[in-house]
Amino acid sequence: MISVLQSITITAVTVMAAAAPPLPTIDQQTGFIEGVADRPLWTQATLVDGWLLLGGRSTADSECIDVLHLPNDAVESVQVLSVQWPRSEPNGHFGKAMSLDGSMLAVGYTREHGRGEARGTVFMYDLKDGQWQYACEVVPSVRASADRFGSSIALSGRTLVVGSPGQERVFIFERSNTGWKETAALSADDPAATGLFGRMVVALENGIAICGYRAENNMAMEGQVHVYMQSEGGEWTCNQVLRAPSEGNRVGYAESVAYHAGVLAIAGAREESGIPCIHTYDYKDGSWRERSSKIVLPQNQHWISPTMCGFDSAGRVIVGCNKSRSQRLNFAWIGQYEYAGGEWRLATQHNPRQMAAHFFDGLTPRLSVNGDRIMFLYTGDGAPPGKMGNSVVWTFRPTPLRQSE
Repeated sequence: MISVLQSITITAVTVMAAAAPPLPTIDQQTGFIEGVADRPLWTQATLVDGWLLLGGRSTADSECIDVLHLPNDAVESVQVLSVQWPRSEPNGHFGKAMSLDGSMLAVGYTREHGRGEARGTVFMYDLKDGQWQYACEVVPSVRASADRFGSSIALSGRTLVVGSPGQERVFIFERSNTGWKETAALSADDPAATGLFGRMVVALENGIAICGYRAENNMAMEGQVHVYMQSEGGEWTCNQVLRAPSEGNRVGYAESVAYHAGVLAIAGAREESGIPCIHTYDYKDGSWRERSSKIVLPQNQHWISPTMCGFDSAGRVIVGCNKSRSQRLNFAWIGQYEYAGGEWRLATQHNPRQMAAHFFDGLTPRLSVNGDRIMFLYTGDGAPPGKMGNSVVWTFRPTPLRQSE
């Protein structure tokens, strides 16, 4: 396994590949990843192409992400990547966003310096001989004291899209033989109306979807999704702005966005009864058109934000959310929806009782879908294996379709 791969100092930040911890295991009956109880409080997670990226873990003097390779439902290797600050500096948020494509990995790091500053960086890694090795760092041409650059990332081929919601911009970089070059800086036409432009970015075919999300007095407001398309000449233009339908409760729109094979899913808007729903759109004749049928989560439940969504390889929409059964005791819920006959229907739902936790304020679960595998990250006080503030990762394949409660 790994000892210490490298230690490279860049502007007082040390980028390291740390010593490899013992291999965790996946419980074949529950799907829970075990053997990681000594590394609590992951806050971000991404599952792609047999790699599970777990970010946001803190140590005494560094921020870490754990990179697990599990191509065949078993953990074959684990590598720890970390950024270490001098002791005089507070920790940042290494792994705030993560994106992987082929042999390239991008990790966002929004540094916290106190005084409200969060000037970010994206660290790039290349896969060589089965190990992720540091390649370079990427920063934008325009900086601000709290730009939060690296809060969202989409890596697709030789294109890197990075959100900087603190300054209401999204930056696009292209990889060449000499490194990453910034080629565009996008901003909303009306930042005051959008807010947090770039809080989430999703790669499309020849385009990107960029989320903005307003909050007033710490209350969630409706979001918007700006769709940018790239011309043959390489220019980026805003093709369309998607908003919640005028009727009904528009609060929470664009909490989560996912794309698959010409279909866009936007989660978070709530019915008048407070039930979360997901709107889906098809790309036809140069524009996005909403389907008449929307996904509405089951009634008679106390749903708690946020609502997350993703697509599996068959085009089914996977929805993840929380529901509450007692004061601050929350339960994970995952639903799998199929589209047939012009209607979305709930095909299966998963609600394991083992995934109950008293959430810490500000920590939310994460859903990631890749192929036919689903990953759910759950963080809180009381989550198994029972340590204060531990994180639990649940990975499973929901086929054959089954009901679980």
